[in-house]
Amino acid sequence: MKFYIPTSSLNMDNLLQSECILPISHYVQRLSGYKLYEQIEELRPFNAIVLFKYPVQFTINDVGRYNYPVLIEFEDDVQTQDFYENEIQDGVCICSHTLNLTPTNCCFYFFSEQAYKITLVNTRSNKSIKYYNNYSIVPNANKLEARQLPKLTSIPHYEVGVFEDEIIDKQKGVLYAYLLGEQKSVNHDLAVQLRLTQDIYNILTSLISTPSSITVFGEKLLFLLDEYKKIDLTERNSTEQFEVNLKNELGNRFYFLKECLIGFLKNINCWDYIFTSLCKKWGCYFLPQVSELHTKNDYLRLRSDIEKRTAYAVNVFQKSLPPSTLNDISMNGNIISISNAPLVNAVIDYVIKNKQTVERLYANRLGFYMGVMETIVPILKGQIGEINWEKSKERAYINNLHAFINDPAIHFGINSIDNIELKSIAAFILKGQSFNDCMALCKMAEFENYRYILSLWGSLCGYLEMNKDALSDILNMSTYSLIYKKLYGKNMGILSHDIANSNCSSEEIEKQSCKFSKEELSFILESVNFKEVYQFVNKLESVLSVSSKPINECFEDAINETLSKKAKKQKELACLSLRIYQSVDNYDAICSILEKANLTKTAQKNILRHFGHNEEKKDKIKKQETPSLFPEMNTPTSITNQNTSNCLPNIPSFVGLDKKVLRRLEQNWSFTASKYPNSKEEHIRFFVNLCKKEGLSGNVKGPTSLTYIFTQEMAYKVEKELLAYYDIR
Repeated sequence: MKFYIPTSSLNMDNLLQSECILPISHYVQRLSGYKLYEQIEELRPFNAIVLFKYPVQFTINDVGRYNYPVLIEFEDDVQTQDFYENEIQDGVCICSHTLNLTPTNCCFYFFSEQAYKITLVNTRSNKSIKYYNNYSIVPNANKLEARQLPKLTSIPHYEVGVFEDEIIDKQKGVLYAYLLGEQKSVNHDLAVQLRLTQDIYNILTSLISTPSSITVFGEKLLFLLDEYKKIDLTERNSTEQFEVNLKNELGNRFYFLKECLIGFLKNINCWDYIFTSLCKKWGCYFLPQVSELHTKNDYLRLRSDIEKRTAYAVNVFQKSLPPSTLNDISMNGNIISISNAPLVNAVIDYVIKNKQTVERLYANRLGFYMGVMETIVPILKGQIGEINWEKSKERAYINNLHAFINDPAIHFGINSIDNIELKSIAAFILKGQSFNDCMALCKMAEFENYRYILSLWGSLCGYLEMNKDALSDILNMSTYSLIYKKLYGKNMGILSHDIANSNCSSEEIEKQSCKFSKEELSFILESVNFKEVYQFVNKLESVLSVSSKPINECFEDAINETLSKKAKKQKELACLSLRIYQSVDNYDAICSILEKANLTKTAQKNILRHFGHNEEKKDKIKKQETPSLFPEMNTPTSITNQNTSNCLPNIPSFVGLDKKVLRRLEQNWSFTASKYPNSKEEHIRFFVNLCKKEGLSGNVKGPTSLTYIFTQEMAYKVEKELLAYYDIR
């Protein structure tokens, strides 16, 4: 059954951040998040949540504040089963407990587009709101047959339920943090690589500001870089590939003379040129030697290379991990437990029961330490034995931590014990005030398991205080559904007019939220001169995330909710964009649609080019059939041939980039090739300048996938690598 909850627009950030609505008196009891709730005047006599079984219309007279009426449409039979039959008057119910507002069980209705725009201008950028784009927020309530809000009779001495929001928030924080820790955890090689990356980054940053200080840092940089090369995935793969190809070129009979050959080529100053040519031919990428670094730009490029390689190695490892199921975590009332982690569980329980916060840890770290130790020392004594405790490594470790907190000048080796639980607890006590501090310490201490320290951090700050940037790698509807079911033991409720089956699996919900490409649709809308691109695409995504209807019907709903009835031309352009979008893989179909549409030739060509459709067929580059040890690089047989292949070269700067970024680079490369078919040097410069422009501010239509990615530094590096690739000096 559907219910409708009238509220104020001043509560939007509050509701979307906490993803729930509480009885009014519960808000002041919160440890974090919003501690006030703006109640509308008609409902102020009520402490409980007032719900209507029909849509209601009301006004708010509040001069001087941006305070507008909002109506929440809500449907969740599991949450409403205890009160839906108990009406205090015709069609009116009250709820004495928290109601969870999920992206699938509710919809927010404004009563004017102006109120919608003014309210959400800051809400959408609020970092504490994790799922803004997944909630359905409608600018007008025209489709609802709303009645005037009736006069209500208050109920004296109505008791509300026990306040549990604080416990739920901390448990939810543990679950999200555990998933994040699972995603961030690494193997031994990656743990070492992350630490080396940070050390090298620190030195290179100093050298970038003062290149002459290489005399001070040179020896340490040389050592760190050599260690990094031994463990880096790209360097190892390149070394292996180079050796295999060299052996194939020389053959088994001459391969044993490899060192002699290389020595001879070095003596006649040919090896560097030959090595570079072979690396380009075989796609091998090696980090430079420290002796080759001289300028600020050299250090900038190396720092960028190191960061990209480490990110690539981490990405490869994370893709190999199975999806999380949270099977290692159990819930029993107010107790949340991680399997095989009694010490961590005890600290989490201590934090939750004693209402510990980030501020308390920061203000009194020693007092926090004492409270944690009182909790875990009895467990350690039980594990080790009372007799062995006095001379144990665990006791010495705890005492050393205490001394370090008292006096940071005293050395404390966080890895001086082989106990990941104790190390995680120590790291949490020292750096648990922020996610970034926890991650930095984990990297420098070469932690492999991030689950425990991040779970402890999650229990301390709670879900409300988590920044969505920190959680960005795991924020999706699959995660939302997984954590909701773990926390409440039930599936999310779903609005009946959107999704008929309320027992959707997390996989189905995730699929519904990813039915279309925002970037591709935005490009088409911009190309046909549609005006409200950002607002419309976000609305479509929101509708799709909670609807099982076909995209065409969702598209129509989004149009009606975004555009006014008078905007007929804009509606036609939106419908045209959908037809184009649904035909992008069919060249004949998309050409037919574009020919019938009233679009400029330039717009038509841009759309065709964007989706990889070119009218002119391209000839393939002719390659030498027989390889030789020192062949010329594969180049077009004639520089006058305008139809040579326009494939984007595989250079180091493009390794590990996002698929959307690579696709945009390929489109720009193909486009710029048509402008300078006879001069590869001019082609490269035009390509780099175009990408640099998009990286700075997008194109004339707005941001692209290169915006804020293709930086000035990257432009310099790409140009240099492309010129080297084509042997242009």
